[in-house]
Amino acid sequence: MQWVGLVVGAVLALGLVNWDVRGKEQVIAHGQRILVPLIPVDPRSLMQGDYMALNFALPFEMREKLKDIVSASQLVRASVDDQGVATILGLLTATEPLQKGEVALPLKRLKGQWVLVTDAYFFPEGQGRHFEQTRYGDFRVLPDGRALLVGLADGDGQPVLPLPGRSIWESPLGITSPEATGVASEAPVPEADEPVAVAPEPLPEAVANVPSSSPSPVPAPAQGARR
Repeated sequence: MQWVGLVVGAVLALGLVNWDVRGKEQVIAHGQRILVPLIPVDPRSLMQGDYMALNFALPFEMREKLKDIVSASQLVRASVDDQGVATILGLLTATEPLQKGEVALPLKRLKGQWVLVTDAYFFPEGQGRHFEQTRYGDFRVLPDGRALLVGLADGDGQPVLPLPGRSIWESPLGITSPEATGVASEAPVPEADEPVAVAPEPLPEAVANVPSSSPSPVPAPAQGARR
């Protein structure tokens, strides 16, 4: 009968994955585009790819109030201007409900800190300088407070996309961070999972066609290998 338990467990796991994917698809398809200003960040090397540590602007007074909250998640209020840029105002509570023109955004406790959806954005190795131009986190937000980070944007609000010709960590939905999902609930959000392998890039054509009499070219290292 042990196999019955394994089958039931597998079915439940697949059901949860399917439910999570459908939820993200709904946020992407129907969510309002919101740009949240970034506090200056630092691109850092991370094994098989690079990542940018994200830090969104949260009011000091609100940060102080968050110290007294014991739950794993908390909704906050944010105003949105005509360009879609959000300014986080404070906690969303029964005594401080949403006002006209405001949206609810989810904070979650991650590694002892409060973050807006996620604290990192992954991009192809070697493109850190390209992503230094980013000024906003590009979110999709539903009225119930569910939110998803779908990318980064420059000072004009234009998406900053990876340069062509590079591999990138991504899910079938195009989510570029293992933690890029915001849920307006009390349940804690799982922390980052195991890294995803990235296939090595093929040798450039000019190198691949070197005559046999020439010294053998040194193979290009796999992305993320130690240098």
